[in-house]
Amino acid sequence: MNAKNKPVAKIVRGSIRIAIWAQQGKYGTFYTMSPSRSYRKGEDWMSSNSYPEDEALALSKAFLEAYDHIRALKTKDSVESPQA
Repeated sequence: MNAKNKPVAKIVRGSIRIAIWAQQGKYGTFYTMSPSRSYRKGEDWMSSNSYPEDEALALSKAFLEAYDHIRALKTKDSVESPQA
């Protein structure tokens, strides 16, 4: 897998993961988030995009952490390549 297909960051809170992706658009870089949840089924690890109600708080905190991380990335982007 090349660097373009890898997330720029991952936020992990227990079984919840949020991958942060850098995308190139007309006006420069923007970021997207992909949440997932890991769970074990027998001996195998599975991934899901469905969340039980008891993980709602962890999911919301993971999104807040991802948001803060994206804000930091955008600040870094603007310092490294300021708009004219």
